[in-house]
Amino acid sequence: MIKSWIKKILNEFVSFPRVVYALFYVNSPNKLIVQAWCKCKPFALLRQDPLAHNNWGDDINYYFLKVIADKKKIILYPNSILAKWLSLKRLFFIGSIITFYSLKNAIICGSGILNGKTKYNIKGSTKKICIVRGPLTQKTLSEKGYDCPLVYGDPALLLPLYYKPNIIKKWKICIIPHFEDFSSPIIQEILSLNSPEIHIIRMQGYKKWTDVIDEICNCDLVFSSSLHGLIVAETYHIPNYWISLNNYVEGWNFKFKDFYFSIGKQISNPITITKLEDFFDLYQKKNEWKVGKIDYTSISESIQNAINIIYKL
Repeated sequence: MIKSWIKKILNEFVSFPRVVYALFYVNSPNKLIVQAWCKCKPFALLRQDPLAHNNWGDDINYYFLKVIADKKKIILYPNSILAKWLSLKRLFFIGSIITFYSLKNAIICGSGILNGKTKYNIKGSTKKICIVRGPLTQKTLSEKGYDCPLVYGDPALLLPLYYKPNIIKKWKICIIPHFEDFSSPIIQEILSLNSPEIHIIRMQGYKKWTDVIDEICNCDLVFSSSLHGLIVAETYHIPNYWISLNNYVEGWNFKFKDFYFSIGKQISNPITITKLEDFFDLYQKKNEWKVGKIDYTSISESIQNAINIIYKL
């Protein structure tokens, strides 16, 4: 109990400068406030790169949005008591964050719901919902009484419109484990083999955010238990398979199905990998893979609309 309170007090102390910074620049045309799960470095406001590179799929809220929105500064809104009380107008961009933060004064622009089995209490009245990650999120929000349009797409699907990797195929197989999967026996076996044909891509500890895209695009075939590993592979037309390497909590499939349904693929379950040979067996079928239907124009227009709305409020 005492440790919990100490942690909360410390979080308030650390996040206070970012809350004040966001409050001061809430209407600045050169800055954009974003709600995300990004983990910041200490004294983040003083750093050129404020992120701890803890999870690439969350971190691109900062890096990619900075490119799309063409803003001098992306302000990452902290999760603190003061931040919740203020509830400044802000963008919900990439990630399964809709059920983890109050939606008061939020403009939802591509976010989704994490788990379909958990009984979430969605709080707050949004300013606007422009686009959500997929039809499962749209259905849930509509059932809760939110005005949610039938427009789907994770914003990361727009990556090819802004970043062109230098493609030099290096590996037959790339595996992108969710960070919880690195301890799985198969991943540990692959790491010990140091095979030139198989490459493990880490979504943590990367140097430049574009390095992850480069690695994915230099593979013949991608296997991923990370959602944004699949999203990047899909949008760059790299054959990919959704895999399971672990025992996940019930309802974990929700966010993956939400994404796949948004691009017209009726994929409801991952391929369970039990041995190393499974990867090579599936490699023989890579020519059977087909890219999903991605409406780049609709997603792009929805995002620009959301950004414009923020400065009209």
